[in-house]
Amino acid sequence: MAIDSKVAFQNRALELGIDQLEIDALDAAGINSYATYAYCSTYQPGQNDDTALIGFLTTTLAAAPSAASITRFRRLFFEAHALSLEDLKSRADRSESSEARIIPLAEKMDRIRMQKQRHDEALRSKVDTSLVLDNSGGLRLSKKQKLDDVNVTGEHKLRQAFLRRSLAYDLAGIATFAALDLWTQKLFEKMNETPLTNYRHISVEQVINADKALWVKVSNDTRGKLQPKTGADKPFDIAFEKFSEHPEVLQHLTPLQSVISQKHDATNTSSATGKGKASNPLDGKGKSSKGKGKTNTGIEVPDDCEIFVDGKQLCKRWQVDVFVLDVLNSNQLALLESMPRHRKPC
Repeated sequence: MAIDSKVAFQNRALELGIDQLEIDALDAAGINSYATYAYCSTYQPGQNDDTALIGFLTTTLAAAPSAASITRFRRLFFEAHALSLEDLKSRADRSESSEARIIPLAEKMDRIRMQKQRHDEALRSKVDTSLVLDNSGGLRLSKKQKLDDVNVTGEHKLRQAFLRRSLAYDLAGIATFAALDLWTQKLFEKMNETPLTNYRHISVEQVINADKALWVKVSNDTRGKLQPKTGADKPFDIAFEKFSEHPEVLQHLTPLQSVISQKHDATNTSSATGKGKASNPLDGKGKSSKGKGKTNTGIEVPDDCEIFVDGKQLCKRWQVDVFVLDVLNSNQLALLESMPRHRKPC
């Protein structure tokens, strides 16, 4: 807002012809914005006697201002008072449908000078025009800057995207670049750490998931509390640093087990469960034939076996011939399990 902008106030003072030394003297006394200058004395616009304002300027500047300087200071005081009243009115009439306040150009340019130039946004910026309803119910043309989605495939492009986001939040005055960039460095340090044996590196997907979890928590915690207090840290920075160490955020940065290790564990588990038995589920004794060194296509059915399928005598635990092995499926095995027995299984 222009009323709280130090750069906008000082630039306007220079435009009116006030000397830089006088501006520095006001700044040293804490008068560096429209808001502070509008209430620097008990004088109010419209009063006949401005002795209070002249006395304040004489004390602050360590000398009585000249007649020409007094006219400039009076004009700046009237502008500061008018902006102060306008700010009070806009706060009283503000609703959820009201548009966001625009940062003064002088303040915006000063913030941009403190940052690196963002070429990607400048080259890709577009204006999106649409019709919206104002507070009185009428239609008006709204123009908003539109940015195309930027490719973030790969670690380098993802880091550049995080960098641009940090600059944007710092430019808007919501957060400081140092706090956001510290989180970015932490994410990419995690990606470059050497994992333990049989574990994988932290992936880009894990980094994005951790970043999303952090922003959700910060958003819920700072809703309606982003307005910074004079001389205090930004509420966004405090919440951001607190939740960056939250377990629900850091769990996304836990190294995952590699696929090769999982297969190796599964193989060891199956080997330990088998304990040397044959892999064929139909072969209960782990033998292919009774004779040693002989190859038989089947095994004789014991005499006391009374399991019949389609009129043929079968035994679920012995292979009769190659044909049975080929055609016997899981449904037939279930059928054999459910059939009644008159004697003990062979």
